[in-house]
Amino acid sequence: MQKITRETIKHLASSETVYFRGMRYYAAHTVSNVTWNEGNRQYKGFVKGNSQYMVTIQADGGLVYSCNCPAHVKYNGACKHVVAMLLFISDYQQRETAKETFNDEDKAAYHVIEYFRKMEYQSQVPEYFHLEIRVNIPSFMNKKDTKTFNNLAKAYVGESCARGRYNMLAEFAKKSGYVAMSDMIKLIEENEFQHSRMMYSFLCAMDKNVIDNIEMNIGIPFKEKPNTLLDNLKFSAEDEEIEATRIYPQFEKDAREEGFEDVANFFKNLIQVETCHKSTFEQFYDQLKNGTMYKKPKAIKWKCASCGYEHTAKEAWTNCPLCGAPQGTVMLQIED
Repeated sequence: MQKITRETIKHLASSETVYFRGMRYYAAHTVSNVTWNEGNRQYKGFVKGNSQYMVTIQADGGLVYSCNCPAHVKYNGACKHVVAMLLFISDYQQRETAKETFNDEDKAAYHVIEYFRKMEYQSQVPEYFHLEIRVNIPSFMNKKDTKTFNNLAKAYVGESCARGRYNMLAEFAKKSGYVAMSDMIKLIEENEFQHSRMMYSFLCAMDKNVIDNIEMNIGIPFKEKPNTLLDNLKFSAEDEEIEATRIYPQFEKDAREEGFEDVANFFKNLIQVETCHKSTFEQFYDQLKNGTMYKKPKAIKWKCASCGYEHTAKEAWTNCPLCGAPQGTVMLQIED
C-alpha cells in the first residue's frame, strides 16, 4: 500500500488555500465511509460539503484522484474534498504503522506528535466549532447599555428562527421528492444552530449571572408558507441576503466601535457563511424554476446518493438503474 505523506498532499493540492480548506474539512470530521479495494488498489470515501461528494484515490505506483464536486474539473490539482480524504488516509496509515512497528517508547513519542498535529488541524476549523468565549467588559460599562449585547440577543433569535424555518423547508422538500435538496438544507439548518450556539455563548460570557430576560424589539420574517417550495427557496435566499448585507455588517461595526473585537470578528466571518447560504438557495430556486436541476445543456456525471451509481449524460435518470431510487436522490450540482 503506497504511503501518503502531508508533503505529498500539499504538492497535489491545487493551491495553498485549497490545502488549508481541506485541513478544515478533515478536522471537522466530514470524511466518512472510507474503504480500500485491494484488487483495484483504490480508496473510496465520502466528504460532506454542500452535498455528499464521493472521492476516489487510486494508489498504485502513483496517486490518481477524482471527486464529483463541481470545482474538481476547474482545478489544476486536488480540490479540498480530495485533500481532506488524503489527510484521513495519511493519518490512518500512520496510526497503523505505529501499532505494527513501534516499541513502547516510539509509540509514546508518536502520540505526543499526533496530539500537536491534531491541534494544528483544529486551528484551521472555523472558530464557532471550538472557541472558548472570553469577553472583557470595562467595569464602567453596563452590558445592557451596549449595542453589542442587544445585537447578539437579536441575532440569536434570528438564527434560531431560521433553523426552525429550514427544518420545515427540508421536510417539505423531502415530501416533494427532492431528497438530495432536503439533505443539503438540513446541513444549512445545522449551520444555523451552530451560529445560535455561539451567540448564546457570547451572551453568557458577557454576564456570569443568570440572565432572566432580555427585552428587545425585533422583526422576524414570516414570508414562507406551507406547500410552496419554489417561493420558499426564493424567500430563504432573500433572508440570507439581508443578514449578509445589512444586519451582520452593522452588528460587526457596532461591536468593533464598542471594543468587542472577538464579537466583531465573529460577525465578519458569519457574513461569509450567510453569503454562501444565499447562493445555495438561489441555485436551488433557479434550477427548480428553469427545469435544470436534473437536466443540463452539456453531459455531466450524475451520482445516486443512495447506492453510489454514476452515469454521464445531459439528464439524470428517472429511477436509479442500480437501486431504483427516484430522481430526487441524485446529488445536486451546486457551486461551493
